[in-house]
Amino acid sequence: MYIIPQRAHLTLASPSFSPSTFVLGSHTSGGSTQASLREIPIDRSKCAQERSRGHENGRDSRGQRLSVKVFGDQADKPGSIIVRQRGTKLNAGKNVVLGKDHTIFSLIDGLVKFEKFGPDRKKVSVYTLYIHEKYSQRTPTVTEKRDYFRLRERMKATMEGISA
Repeated sequence: MYIIPQRAHLTLASPSFSPSTFVLGSHTSGGSTQASLREIPIDRSKCAQERSRGHENGRDSRGQRLSVKVFGDQADKPGSIIVRQRGTKLNAGKNVVLGKDHTIFSLIDGLVKFEKFGPDRKKVSVYTLYIHEKYSQRTPTVTEKRDYFRLRERMKATMEGISA
C-alpha cells in the first residue's frame, strides 16, 4: 500500500499541487508553478517491453513433413519410410517396423497395404509381390495369355468345388 507523506505546505486542496508537477520536481511551496500536459514526459518503455514479450512465440519454423509417403498398392523397398506420424495413428503390421518417433519403415520388397485393425484402428503391412519370371520383363504372347486364363479358370472351378 502506498502512503502519501503528510506535509503542511502540500495538500490536495492546494491550487498549485498536481501529481505531475510533484513528480517532475517543479513544484514550489510558495508559487503557483504548474506544468502543462505537453511538458510531462511519458515513459513508453513498459509498453514496448510488454509488446515485445508477445512476439516471443511468433517465430516461424519449418513444417515437420508428416504424412503418408507410400500409399496403398504401391511397391516399396526395404528401409524406406511408409508413414511419418506423431503418435500411433497407424499401427505397424506385417513386415514393417515402428521407429522411435513412430515412423513406419518397410522391412522387405513388396506392396504396401492399409488394413483395418480392430473396430477403430488401422495398420500398415507390406506383402511380398510375386511376379512370375515369364511375365516380369516382357509382354506375354497370345499363347501365354491363353495358358494363364485357363489356369485361372481351373483354379476358380476347384475353389467353387471346395466351397460347394
